[in-house]
Amino acid sequence: MYNRRMDITVISDNGAKAPYRQEHGLALALGTEGNRFLFDTGAGEALTENLRLTGFEPTEFGGVILSHGHDDHSGGLHLLPPLPLVCGRAAGRTRFSRHPDRPVRENGMRAADRAWTDATSVRVLTAPTRLTPTLTAIAPIPRITGEGTGGPFFLDAEGTRPDPLDDECALLTSGGTVIQGCCHAGLGNTLAACARSCPEVPIRAFVGGLHLSGATPKRIADTAARIEQAGIRTLWLMHCTGPDAVAELRRLLPACDIRTPSVGDAFSCP
Repeated sequence: MYNRRMDITVISDNGAKAPYRQEHGLALALGTEGNRFLFDTGAGEALTENLRLTGFEPTEFGGVILSHGHDDHSGGLHLLPPLPLVCGRAAGRTRFSRHPDRPVRENGMRAADRAWTDATSVRVLTAPTRLTPTLTAIAPIPRITGEGTGGPFFLDAEGTRPDPLDDECALLTSGGTVIQGCCHAGLGNTLAACARSCPEVPIRAFVGGLHLSGATPKRIADTAARIEQAGIRTLWLMHCTGPDAVAELRRLLPACDIRTPSVGDAFSCP
């Protein structure tokens, strides 16, 4: 495989400084070897303005890659021109969150974003798929380790049918960087799926959310152990990772370079 750098710009995230707009969501502009993709689209409140401020035109993206169908990742689809979409199976299903301290909320892809998918070409991932010579989409991600990272997510408002979030997709670069939206499948399962799909690629870095906001100390410690065991030495952590978890990961992993970029920040990784 080729080994070229991946250029990443944060378009939407929980953290943003003026003049960028902040929202609970994630969107990243990816560039490698002349190919440019939008990985997720945030919640839809910040995408258009932050693209303008970062100097990107929506038409310059060759497509959208959706990490999963939650509305804080798919909420900006309807703001884009028709672009090819890559996503997991049933990313547009109806889904709900049932946090004990909040009202039940429908948190799947919104109607306007579902309508956008109906008007464009959609490539549904049923197996790991090479998107470019340097970028592979990893899906589906089997749940093997039993990591409890899903959250109180369901397919019905009554909470009787747990949402398996089996539409989740990760990206793996030829240089060994894993890119994730929320890592609902768990880091262990994500890394295992990457290793099965591309055993020749040693994992060196991680970009995105780890869904550790509000996590127990044990789950954070387990995640740290998986990072250390995998030999990951650089992490760009965003969105649902949570500041407390980032601080604990820094304490547990002193040899790792852990960074927390915000909207507008650009960096490159293997």
